[in-house]
Amino acid sequence: MWATLLCKHLQIKIRIGIVHQLVLLLMSSSLFLVVSAQSVPADNMDQEALLGLKSLVTSDPSGMLLSWGNGSACTWSGVRCNRHGRVLVLDLQGLNLVGKISPSIGNLSALHGLYLQKNQFSGEIPDQIGWLGQLQTLNASANILTGNIPAALINCTNLEIIDLSQNTFFGTIPASISSFQKLRVLKIGGNQLSGSVPRYIGNLSLLSTLDLSTNNLTGTIPYEFGHLRQLKFTGPIPPSLHNVTNIQSIRMSHNHFSGSVPPGLSGLHNLVLYNIGFNQIVGNTSVLVDLMNCTKLQLIAFDENLIEGILPDSIGNLSSSLTRLYVGGNRITGYIPASIGRLSSLTLLNMSYIQPTFWNLKGGIPASIFSLNSLSTLLNLSHNLLTGSIRENIGQLGQITAIDLSYNFLNGSIPVSIGKCQSLQSLSLSRNSLSGVIPGTIGNLKGLQTLDLSSNQLSGIIPATLVKMQALRLLNLSMNDLDGLVPNNGIFKDHSVVYLDGNPKLCYSNMLCYYIHSSHRRKMAVAIAVGTAAMAAITIVVIISMLLLPRKWLRNRKPKKLGSFIKKSHPLVSYEELNQDLIHKGRQGENVAGVNADMILSIAIDVASALDYLHNDCGEQVVHCDIKPSNVLLDEDMTAKVGDFGLARLLSPTSAGQDVSSTHGLKGSIGYIPPAKGDVYSYGMLLLEMITGKRPVDPQFGGDMNLEKWVRDGFPHRAHEVVDERLRGTIVDICHEGQQQASAEQKRQQLMLNNIILPVMEVALSCALESPDERSTMRDALCRLKRIKEAFLKNHSF
Repeated sequence: MWATLLCKHLQIKIRIGIVHQLVLLLMSSSLFLVVSAQSVPADNMDQEALLGLKSLVTSDPSGMLLSWGNGSACTWSGVRCNRHGRVLVLDLQGLNLVGKISPSIGNLSALHGLYLQKNQFSGEIPDQIGWLGQLQTLNASANILTGNIPAALINCTNLEIIDLSQNTFFGTIPASISSFQKLRVLKIGGNQLSGSVPRYIGNLSLLSTLDLSTNNLTGTIPYEFGHLRQLKFTGPIPPSLHNVTNIQSIRMSHNHFSGSVPPGLSGLHNLVLYNIGFNQIVGNTSVLVDLMNCTKLQLIAFDENLIEGILPDSIGNLSSSLTRLYVGGNRITGYIPASIGRLSSLTLLNMSYIQPTFWNLKGGIPASIFSLNSLSTLLNLSHNLLTGSIRENIGQLGQITAIDLSYNFLNGSIPVSIGKCQSLQSLSLSRNSLSGVIPGTIGNLKGLQTLDLSSNQLSGIIPATLVKMQALRLLNLSMNDLDGLVPNNGIFKDHSVVYLDGNPKLCYSNMLCYYIHSSHRRKMAVAIAVGTAAMAAITIVVIISMLLLPRKWLRNRKPKKLGSFIKKSHPLVSYEELNQDLIHKGRQGENVAGVNADMILSIAIDVASALDYLHNDCGEQVVHCDIKPSNVLLDEDMTAKVGDFGLARLLSPTSAGQDVSSTHGLKGSIGYIPPAKGDVYSYGMLLLEMITGKRPVDPQFGGDMNLEKWVRDGFPHRAHEVVDERLRGTIVDICHEGQQQASAEQKRQQLMLNNIILPVMEVALSCALESPDERSTMRDALCRLKRIKEAFLKNHSF
């Protein structure tokens, strides 16, 4: 018995010993593998991973991957590394590669961007994709990939862009997508996905682009999608929307909807709110006629679209419950119908336009508008072609908060009754042709915070009542013909919020006023005396000449026509020619060449030189405040001149150390007004407009997208996509389709793109940075532009 137990005990000890040896062997093997892995440089791991990817590519028509295997992986085509030699971006898009995606892709642990779109990769995306914890962009669209969307993506928490559209993925949308809190773009349309649309997508608060189209998804659109404040919709307005006859609210503003308004609006009798503003909707003003059957409507907004036509005379037949009407920023012309005065519940009326064009409203302002005493929020008729005087019954708008009639052709005086608009907080009548004195009754507007009467023909003294307006925070009386003593108390104590430049007769002390007026009287007396004497002398000379000259010679003398003299001395130029735009005429007109690269560089240097002089060399620092194409003129030698100093400002000595990128008050033109103001920003936008042929207010821009961001997103690798087609129209790829020879002009155009347009674009972007502290100065921009010109002329002579 004891012998048996002893044998069993020895067998157990032997087995335990064997297990211990096996454990030690496994541990030493694992340690060896870890040490071995650590001994392999990370860049070698990346190189092996790329070669593994190449090994599963069965066809490479362009020969893009031929360089893979020679030298460092950072020199291989489509590979971009960081400063540590790790692969940061792998860009194989559009190469028509055939094969499968290798699992070795997961070893590129530093990868930020993976671009595999527009190839013929098949099979499934390997689960090893989940090892890429640093990945920010995954684009494998337009391939023939299949299987489920990998659940392993849940580990890629830094993903900002996922584009797997136009493949053959099936199954449901994985729950892992809910973990991508940084996701901005999700495009999985054009697949075979099924099931319902997950509610958790509504938790991706940064999502701005979502494409789930052309799948087999079922169910309803989750309510949580309403939380996606950054999302913008595209395409036409669904016609089926107007089949929901009991619908009460349609709010589709600030998107990228295009096409026309589908029929059926007139049948939505319960509609209370209709807002399609800030889209790209086309059509005509008949949409207002369709809405006349919607008798419960309280808000109509189709502003900032592409709707054309005239306002219907029957506009007063809209709902009697209508409180807010937004129709500005379209292509509406003609007169404002008087029937608009029948909208007795209206509290807000916005018919303003972004820029002066032939689409603006014209004629006088109907008295019926000022009779709408229900207006309590805003009356905005700015940026039109309105004429005539401001009617005295404007005083009936006793409840209104803001009135903006700026940028029109209004004349006459400012009505005394304006003082009855007791609730006014903002009044802008700038950029008109108003004359007469500033009525002292404005001082009755105790709550007025902003008053802009600039760029008119106002005369007389500054009313003393303005001094007592305690709520006033901004006063702009510049560019008028005011005279007399400037008050030194009240708001006038703060020179940073009061603008009086462009009134040469104003004076800041009694002594100065006495000198100015005495000097003025002396000059007037001298001028009258000299003028009288000169006229008398001319009259005597003419009489004597008529008596002495032979009558026969006078009869035979053919008088020259004044018109021919004018034509000979000064060529006649039509207003239409003057109104044609330093940039867009050549883009939009037929058989017009437009500007070329040489001209852009020359104009850029001329304008930069002018601004550099204003900012640095003319004694006091001057800020133009309205740099844009229409304020840059070209003479017969194509030399650029900066004009229209209507908003220019002379910085006071107390602000001598102030950067010209930060002046007080909102000045300039829409599209050129920078986030933090400044000539430098406006100048940068001017250069971008010359290069791209796109206006900052182009309909394609909206939401978070603007001209500067559009160009910056494409710079430098896709810069050719944003350059105006007229600049790149003759630029060709010399080796395109086997062409080995190119004309001298084609080579010249290619060189000008690379050596002028792209460097100027870089200067423009440095000027248009959002932060004023990061922008170039005008002097720095000018020096860089001159260096571009010098380098081009030195290295390239044609």
